[in-house]
Amino acid sequence: MNQTAVAEFCEALPDALVVADPETGAVAQVNERACELFGRDEAALVGERFGALWDEGSDAGAIEERIDRVLDGERVSFEGWIDPPTGDRRFVEVRLASARVGGETTVVASVRDTGERRVYEQELEQYRRRLDGAMFAGDLAWWEMDVETGAVQFHEHKAQMLGYSPERFDTYEDFTELVHPDDYDRAMAAMRGHLEGDTEKYDVEYRIETADGSYRWFHDVGGVTQWDDGRPRKVTGIVIDVSSRKEAERRLREKNEQLVLLNRLVRHDIRNDMGVALGWLNVAVEDAAPEVRERLERVEDAAEHAVELTHSVRDLMNVIEGDEPAETEPVELRPVLESQVERARESDEHATVEVAAPLPDVTVRANAMLSSVFDNLLTNAVRHSDRESPTVTVEADDRGETVRVAVADDGPGVPDDRKEEIFARGEQGIESSGSGLGLYLVATLVDAYGGDVWVEDREPTGALFYVELPTVEAGRDERRP
Repeated sequence: MNQTAVAEFCEALPDALVVADPETGAVAQVNERACELFGRDEAALVGERFGALWDEGSDAGAIEERIDRVLDGERVSFEGWIDPPTGDRRFVEVRLASARVGGETTVVASVRDTGERRVYEQELEQYRRRLDGAMFAGDLAWWEMDVETGAVQFHEHKAQMLGYSPERFDTYEDFTELVHPDDYDRAMAAMRGHLEGDTEKYDVEYRIETADGSYRWFHDVGGVTQWDDGRPRKVTGIVIDVSSRKEAERRLREKNEQLVLLNRLVRHDIRNDMGVALGWLNVAVEDAAPEVRERLERVEDAAEHAVELTHSVRDLMNVIEGDEPAETEPVELRPVLESQVERARESDEHATVEVAAPLPDVTVRANAMLSSVFDNLLTNAVRHSDRESPTVTVEADDRGETVRVAVADDGPGVPDDRKEEIFARGEQGIESSGSGLGLYLVATLVDAYGGDVWVEDREPTGALFYVELPTVEAGRDERRP
């Protein structure tokens, strides 16, 4: 090949070429790409010391030593920085080799700008770190299985969640042999069903043994991501540690079982005992002297009310647990309010409980637990007052499609930041010694009736609790605007 052909070949290459004299280390020849890369013309590059082309902070300091190795027949490569006069500092990859040019041995450097690739590598590394962070934070890991060989690739966190080193697992069977015996057949059937096309994706939960011999719950979801002549080749998926959720579900089941027992106790044992007590109270009332009879009748009323409440416990528990809505029926509002106002008056001789105006004759859709709504509101108003003789006022406004009941007190009021929180489960009022469930039950029951409850400030002091219920005539589940 003549010199002209060699020159044309060098110019056609995508990489920059620099030919150096092995004895002096000076640049003897360059192609056009080298001029572009180093930001100088051929006249400026030829004669320049080869080692001086590189930035001082690069890995090119020992260039003479590398040239000696090349002349001994070794191929040498390194990475370094160049700093062209244009100021566009670049990261390059250099490959050195010896060659015979014009009958003389020379050193040829192939220089490739890898800055763009380096940017991609840095971005890829950044994405990888983010993915790792998400995997560890979310207790999850990706995996991929070769269907034919069973070989698996996976994120190391999958092994670490089980307390093992990633080297412990090479194949799909290395994982499946740790699946709990009671879950093994179901897990295998899930994978088999997906591979055979019976299910859209592989989706199963199972227990898997950890390094310390305990078990954790995994939720495994995946699907075929590569096919070979219509047959599944690779399955890719993600596994999530759901042990915390499973433990929460177990505790919830236990609580539900306890609630069932409590329900049975209240509705059966307590109701039966109260029935016996009522029977003896009826006898005692008839035989009692007139001065004692009135007191016994009050006890009798309270016992009858307790029996009525046991009849409604099942509905209340269904509302609290959300299993089904409480059964409702048309209920006349005025008798319920009057009864609860009277009970509130009798419960505290120092409190004044009054009705501001005649109560409207209106029917709402509720059940026997409606009395508990107003009982809790009135009790709350009296009990949480900071006055020796609190005053509570009740009024009701028939608004046509809804009726709005207001319970006003002259107590300390409710701070703005607690006006919603006090209706949450377990919230207690000011200096309360109760369970904190009273207002939560009010909100739960009113919501089940299709109504709404909220609290506002009363001037000059106190709180206004509003209950708004749809009337039976409205036939709709209206809310306040």
